[in-house]
Amino acid sequence: MLTLTVTIAHDAEKPHFTAACLEALLTRNADVSASVQTIVLDQTAPPADGRPACLWDVADQLREARPSFRGEYWLHCHNEHIIAPGSLAGVLAWLDGHWPDIALANLRRLCRPRAAGIAHNTDSAAVSGAIRNALLSGGGELAGLLAAAPTTRWAGPETEFAARWREDLFYARVAWLDSWGWWDVERRLWWQDIWDIMGAALRELAAAGRPAAPVRCPASRWYHLYHPKPYRGLAPEALAWLAADPARAAGTRFTPAELAALVEFLAADGLNPDGSKRLPNLKYEFRVGEGGTVWRFRQALARRLKGHLA
Repeated sequence: MLTLTVTIAHDAEKPHFTAACLEALLTRNADVSASVQTIVLDQTAPPADGRPACLWDVADQLREARPSFRGEYWLHCHNEHIIAPGSLAGVLAWLDGHWPDIALANLRRLCRPRAAGIAHNTDSAAVSGAIRNALLSGGGELAGLLAAAPTTRWAGPETEFAARWREDLFYARVAWLDSWGWWDVERRLWWQDIWDIMGAALRELAAAGRPAAPVRCPASRWYHLYHPKPYRGLAPEALAWLAADPARAAGTRFTPAELAALVEFLAADGLNPDGSKRLPNLKYEFRVGEGGTVWRFRQALARRLKGHLA
């Protein structure tokens, strides 16, 4: 059986979630835990370059961790993600039988029931809390809680891939990622999750004549646990560090004014007080707009692919 390397973001916002993530991955899938390598990426300690820990950079940590990978496949998750108990054996068997370049892991959101009068795709603190408690207590009721929990798909159907990539979790073949340099495309991708830079990568690979078609791994089931987002508390340290030396953010959108606006937007989860979507979506624009993290990643990858194919 092949080996899967899983990297887990242990962040300062909710460090206590990491134990539940590992419990679900290893103890509740103990039959195949020997085929899983876990690497916890600590985002609570200041990085070597001197920036504050709150200005996290997953891409930078993955670049450093790559030499220690043992798996033929890799998945990166946040510590609020848990895999369904007993499902990992099927995932490994399916990957071993199909060997896709990239396979979608089927993340689902744990929701409030519709009867509560809340939008079905709204995270439920109560449902998530009960499931996390069952994980950490070793309770046997976990499977029943997951089966009974209202859930909704994190992303749309496969027909939407061409228009917009919206997957938070995926299994990727490490040799395929190595072949086009995924780990070292661009630097200073602060506050950037990997899912939307993978979307940018797939578009650039297709444009360069190296398309990779994502497929869904039918055996895979992951869940997203509700967590608060205390962005306002993280902002002052990040803003102070960037303001101390403007060169640190040169060529990016990490200006004091834009960063302050982004933090206010994120602190409200992108919603108005009545629950409606706040526009414009600053979080999205901050990443994909000119100079944003996704924009810079895509530009750098396009240059790299052009040079490689020349």
